[in-house]
Amino acid sequence: GTVNLVSGVPLGETPVASLAGAGSMSVEFEALSRMTGRGEFGNAARKAVKALWRRRSSSNLLGKHIDVITGRWTETVSGLGSNSDSFYEYLFKYWALFGDEDFLTMFRACWLGAAEEEMMVGPWYAEVDMQ
Repeated sequence: GTVNLVSGVPLGETPVASLAGAGSMSVEFEALSRMTGRGEFGNAARKAVKALWRRRSSSNLLGKHIDVITGRWTETVSGLGSNSDSFYEYLFKYWALFGDEDFLTMFRACWLGAAEEEMMVGPWYAEVDMQ
């Protein structure tokens, strides 16, 4: 779904967004903030990432789709593939580019923690239910 950062979800648009779509704008918006000197862009993107993070399971798993109005997961399947891979990638990129340790902590918990412990099946990563 589409979310306007000023006015919210447009009339007639689904409020459901993928994990990747909702959480992978942090690098671009932080860069925009730094180029323009206006912190609200980076702040909004960081807020979105941290809102998703607060909704993780006790095993540090996140679903693939979330309702941005209610904050409830509409798809509780967790995986490292489509609809979620960019979220994890951007956690690491944000830390590497801007040095925010919170993003590295989230990346480690998701990728090195949850993925290795919950999703690993032999040499492969499987999708699992976050609940």
